Amino acid sequence: MVEEVTTYTVTAERTAKWWVLQAVDVPGAITQVARLDQADQIKEAIAFVAGVPEEEVEIDVQPVLPEDASEHLERARELRAFAERAAEEATIETRVAARRLSFGGFSMRDIGAIMGVSHQRVHQVLHEPVPADEDRRDDIWAGFRVGQRGRVLPPADGWNILRVEDGPREPGGADLASGARTARRV
Repeated sequence: MVEEVTTYTVTAERTAKWWVLQAVDVPGAITQVARLDQADQIKEAIAFVAGVPEEEVEIDVQPVLPEDASEHLERARELRAFAERAAEEATIETRVAARRLSFGGFSMRDIGAIMGVSHQRVHQVLHEPVPADEDRRDDIWAGFRVGQRGRVLPPADGWNILRVEDGPREPGGADLASGARTARRV
């Protein structure tokens, strides 16, 4: 038998010493607690007044706060969301920068020094995925050749435009990342 759980909205208003909790949907269900983390105590009152088993009661506690505090909390939430998006974008840009430096012939230790991270972290960053739109941005690079130890070097005959694609190595293409990517002339 599946129990049907109902979520009740509960307002929490601070008095001098207590939080007064009241279920909006079940007006007779009222209790008080010393701290908001004790709000589950109202489930018993809701179950009693509504005539349902306590196991079927879930609550959504909505604290009633002073308006100025609410405004600051909302602004803080907006700024946190913005910061998360900015951090995601910074991560993508870091990956792209590391790849560009690597394809430009910089060693992992040099890239680490430039980026302020260890060469081991650079290795990890170079192997982390980049979203599809960033992959498209990285599809066309100036020509390069792979030197000793997998370092990317400029070609001896100047720069050529190459397209880097996933797949097996093609004739005349440079083998990148253990054959996982191939560069061929466009």
